Amino acid sequence: MSVQSDPSQSGNRLLGRLSPQEYEPLSAHIEVVEVSIREAAFKRNREFRHVYFPISCVMSVITPLRNDISVEVASIGNEGFTGCDLLIGGSVAVENCICQVPGKSARMRVAVFQQAIDGDTPLRRISNQYMRTYISQIARTAACNRMHSTEERFARWTLMMRDRAGSDHFSLNTEFLTYMLGESRSKVNLVANTFVHAGLLRYADGYITLLKGDRIEEISCDCYRAMAFSRDHLPEPTPRA
Repeated sequence: MSVQSDPSQSGNRLLGRLSPQEYEPLSAHIEVVEVSIREAAFKRNREFRHVYFPISCVMSVITPLRNDISVEVASIGNEGFTGCDLLIGGSVAVENCICQVPGKSARMRVAVFQQAIDGDTPLRRISNQYMRTYISQIARTAACNRMHSTEERFARWTLMMRDRAGSDHFSLNTEFLTYMLGESRSKVNLVANTFVHAGLLRYADGYITLLKGDRIEEISCDCYRAMAFSRDHLPEPTPRA
């Protein structure tokens, strides 16, 4: 699929921070692909092959635990990219990253990305700024999972998915909710049904539709607002001396 030559029209907000002159040499190496649900961006203990810059899809970084339990530690939308490990010299993934909301993504081969971040380059500078937000999200998610109720975390997660999908209507199934909340399927269904019966959302046929986003935000913990602010207010890259 063709790639926009104007970074502001790329659909990925991180790439959109590049100037046209900075983006032009990268654009020849970027392709736009459709990412299907459960499609892997990278797999644990395997080498990275591509770096994804989500446009309309949402990726989920999942930590596998014992007894076939997995928990989401971060999600990535059009504010960022997959594979922050590459910024610090990693070549093999330590987690799994799969698509939870299908859609479009720009992507480039790892070798091209590594070359583009070698030294004090524009892509390196904006990627470093995003990595700070990504690490903050992981830390906040760990604290949220420990301190806040399932209902608060469910509200926070649905709001974050709404923001990243750009719509009150987005695809999701119970399997992904168990990853995101670190709860059993029965607990997840119980909480989701509580929101449905309160008239806050619809949940059917693998889709969630938010009906009263303002009310859901009242239920959510403060982590939603903190994460949204961090996501939407990336610091400006440090200019080259």
